[in-house]
Amino acid sequence: MAITMKNGMLILSFLLMLCAVSAVDFTLNATYSISNVDSPTSVHVDDDYIYVIGDSDNRVYEFYIEDGSLRLERKIGEDDSSYDGYMRPSRDLWVDDDNVYVIDKSDEFFKFGKDGEFKAHATSESYKPDTGIAIAAKGNYVYLVDKENNRINIAYEYSENKYILNESISYTYLGIGDAIFAEPRDIYVRGDKIYIADTGKNRVAVFTASLDYVMSYGRGKGGTRFDSPYIIALDNEYLYVVESGLKSIKVVRLDTGATSLEINQSYYEFGRIKGVFAKDDLLYVIDNRNDTLILFNIDRTSRLTRAEVEPMFDSFNKSVSELCNLYAVSDMLNLSVQNKCAQYSADAHNASDLIQSENYDLAYDLIQEKLPSVEGDLAYMAPLIRDELADYYGEMYERAVSLGGDYAGALNITYTEILNDLEEVNYSISNEEYDLVVPKLKEISVKLDLFEQSLSSEGENIENLKDRYRSQLSSLAEEYSEIRNDLALYPAGVNISEIDLLMQEIEQDINNEDFSGAYDKLTSLSAKLHAAEKKLDDAVQQVREANKTISDARQRLDELSNKSLIVIHPNTTYSESLLADAESNLMTNPSLAKSLAEQAMDEIAAELKDYEDAKFLLIAGIAASVFLLFIGGIIAIGVLILLKKFKS
Repeated sequence: MAITMKNGMLILSFLLMLCAVSAVDFTLNATYSISNVDSPTSVHVDDDYIYVIGDSDNRVYEFYIEDGSLRLERKIGEDDSSYDGYMRPSRDLWVDDDNVYVIDKSDEFFKFGKDGEFKAHATSESYKPDTGIAIAAKGNYVYLVDKENNRINIAYEYSENKYILNESISYTYLGIGDAIFAEPRDIYVRGDKIYIADTGKNRVAVFTASLDYVMSYGRGKGGTRFDSPYIIALDNEYLYVVESGLKSIKVVRLDTGATSLEINQSYYEFGRIKGVFAKDDLLYVIDNRNDTLILFNIDRTSRLTRAEVEPMFDSFNKSVSELCNLYAVSDMLNLSVQNKCAQYSADAHNASDLIQSENYDLAYDLIQEKLPSVEGDLAYMAPLIRDELADYYGEMYERAVSLGGDYAGALNITYTEILNDLEEVNYSISNEEYDLVVPKLKEISVKLDLFEQSLSSEGENIENLKDRYRSQLSSLAEEYSEIRNDLALYPAGVNISEIDLLMQEIEQDINNEDFSGAYDKLTSLSAKLHAAEKKLDDAVQQVREANKTISDARQRLDELSNKSLIVIHPNTTYSESLLADAESNLMTNPSLAKSLAEQAMDEIAAELKDYEDAKFLLIAGIAASVFLLFIGGIIAIGVLILLKKFKS
């Protein structure tokens, strides 16, 4: 149960395996010169165009890619006389469905249509940032990063293309010691979340649209830490972060906070990254020093295999099982410890489901995120339980030794049994079999109580003796009542009627003042309850494992049932019959139920393979037929041409 040296080495090698793989990769797609943009500094992409600005330029360049070349569609903001005010060299831009927003070096923002039409020039001092470093927009709101004042100003469009200050994100409590931002540099709005690169605090802070703080990336979540994040971008799965060196991009999973990989000089010789944007399966990067737009393909397919992930999962699942056993012991001891067994078991179940559905990258990320917590709780719980049980054992041993003496007959046999039981408990503690120790110690406690009563019974009031024995019976009956319903439900192989009868006989012996008989039966009842608890735990575990196998098989069967192509329809009858038999045997014979479900799983896998093979042959046959018809048509046309020439 404790973390041994062997387990520690397994965990270390497991972590090294985790560090050696990733769930996403990037390959160079193309590079384009954008030297016509004066010091390019930001990029945004929609369905039609790539928008680029330069920090020494006062216009937005609208590009598109055609035939492998980057072509210029238009320059937005080029005609200064077309709008009120003059757009100075740009700092950042944002593009939504209809508009292009630019914040310039006068700390004012401009709004254009995508066709280049000028719409608004916002200059109000109430929301104008002192150092307007970045901009984002959503609906009627424009978000402006005020680096100088460590806040985000939010302008609201109260009338068409007219803005007022709505509010600011500033002295919002973000965690211990994190009362304010420290030099925020970039902002990104996606869905109902606002992401802020808080450079001085080495984090990316996340807010809801209603400005409620959610969390921060880069503070160790998923093992990730940032070094002055400058530029951020997002897609559905990943957060892309450019740090202070401006020569690499950290790719962080949004769900776990773990760093999948870093796009560094091994991917491309970056000069200075000043803009990043992710859309669909492409990552757009602005290299400011080399005046280059770089496109990377985003490969989201897993680079892991089942053979690589399953050992990781087995190690993780084993640790979860060990920890759950420790939590179960802590419950028996009534220790005040937060029991996380259900939470970790759900994580293990989810990881198993991801592996079964071949989402190996997601399973890897989930295990990578949860493993440190499981390890930490194991490292805390194991010595705690060991010390508690050692103290419990010590109390029982001292109590037994204090009764030491020369006893005759049944008393000597009982005393010897108690000492042997204590020796067995000590052996179990030293072998970390903690789940066996608590019931045994409780049984020894009952034996000691009865033994002490036997020693002091001579000359004691009969009614007092009855009360003592009834108290012992009541305590055991309470333990029995906690498991009786489950014993009837699960196939634990325990004779409930025998235990019920034994309790009745004990009650009769107490009423008949047969204390010797009551003593023997009470010790027998304690032993039977101990054995029943162990058998029940085993039965519950068997049912859970069988039910999990049935559930997995059902999921695969549903996948198989949904597959159909023209004349190819997978045969699911036998698999359904096997699963029906498994479900009917689940609570009576879980071993058989699991075996039937495993047979169904094998049958489903075979059917899936047959279906895929037949599908391939069908498609190949159709393709061959079309090809032959095409060739036959060409031949027929050729023959007709020859016949025509022959006749002429």
